[in-house]
Amino acid sequence: MVADKYQSSVIVSRGGVVVEIPENVALLPLREKEKYIVELRKQGKTYREIVKILRVSPSTVARVLKQYAREREINELREAQSHRGEAQRARGESERSQEIVQVDGGPRTVEEKQLQVLRERRLL
Repeated sequence: MVADKYQSSVIVSRGGVVVEIPENVALLPLREKEKYIVELRKQGKTYREIVKILRVSPSTVARVLKQYAREREINELREAQSHRGEAQRARGESERSQEIVQVDGGPRTVEEKQLQVLRERRLL
């Protein structure tokens, strides 16, 4: 998980899952800490516990987890769109079948609607 140049200690999460974290965590680059922030959060650690373990600020933990959630949501939307396209091709539907009803100058296609939703959620 981490370069061998860091001596590791073991931390056990609430779920019994083992995560190796270097003893001298202060020497880790921020990119490495970001990976651990996400991993520790997945295992049920609180923001406060993550701050204490990795010696980062609470705002860093919040920023990293917000960015991770944003990336996951975008990937889920892309995956859903991909599956929808595959299903339409399997049924032999044309691209025109993706048109949606325009109400009050709103989006005309599914893609435009998805972009509008992402912009409203400030993901783009």
